[in-house]
Formats: sequence, C-alpha cells, structure tokens
Amino acid sequence: RPIDVDIYHGKTRKRLDVVVVASLVDKIPNLGGLARTCEIFNIGAMTIASDKVLNDNGFLTAASSAERWIPLIVIPPVNVKEFVISYKKMGYTIVGLEQTQNSVEIKKYQFKEKIVIVLGNEKEGIPQELIDLIDHCVIIPQYGEVRSLNVHVSAAIMIWEAVNCILGNK
Repeated sequence: RPIDVDIYHGKTRKRLDVVVVASLVDKIPNLGGLARTCEIFNIGAMTIASDKVLNDNGFLTAASSAERWIPLIVIPPVNVKEFVISYKKMGYTIVGLEQTQNSVEIKKYQFKEKIVIVLGNEKEGIPQELIDLIDHCVIIPQYGEVRSLNVHVSAAIMIWEAVNCILGNK
C-alpha cells in the first residue's frame, strides 16, 4: 500500500488514496512527467518498472525533483497483474485509461478515492489480461484526426479529473 502520510523536511501531509500504475510506460520522459504530475496533484503512489529510471537524466529532468517526494513502487511489467489483483482485493476500484467498447467519457465518470489508475504502453496500450481486471475504462474525447494523446498528457488529464472529483470540485 502507498504510505498514507509522508514526512519530508518536517512537513506532514496526507496523500490521496490513488495509485497510478505506470509500469508499462517505457518512454523515460513520460515517466518523469508522470512522476511530476502525480506529485503535484498529491497522488498516493506511482509504480515504475525499474528503479534504474531514477538515474536517467531524461527522467530526472522531466520529474523536476518529484522523484524525491512521490512514493514510487517498483513493479516490473510481469508483476503488474498481481499488483492490480492485490489492490482489487483491498477494495480499490481499478480504472483504465483505454479506448474500449465499454469506455466511459472522462467527464461522465465519477472518480472516487481508493482507485488504481492503470496506464498502458505507448504503442500497445493496456494488455487484454489487465483489461479483464479493470472495473471501468475511461476515454478522453478527441475531435482531431490523430488517434490518441501522449500517455503522459492523457494521464495528466485523468489525474486532474480524478482529483477534482475526489476533492468535490466537480
């Protein structure tokens, strides 16, 4: 579980009970940007595939020191399924950011705390074995010709919506 209270430099704060699963994201700048986004919006934790990214200049530049503040959980891609199942057993709602037949438009979805947000790989998206575990898939309406947004941009929009729902701003 993510830690509920972080203590850094004498400051204490309670984080939102939201976990962002980014272990399938393989582009280092996207991971750094996601860490920064998660930290800015007080997300409980974010998963990464390997702690090796913490030494990558592309990650560090995009994260802009967020890696010091956001709880990061190392979950290799082969263990993501078990990780998601464990949170589902703890009563978390599993929400995927993916285009499926049953996806709900992001503005119509009511995010609640105790959620796990699953992000897919930049090219393949979320694998079917994980789609089968997801309670709800959410999509961001698109009006142009390009099929999808960058995973970090999409995740940032989703996190913004989730935080606003959880905090009662929506």
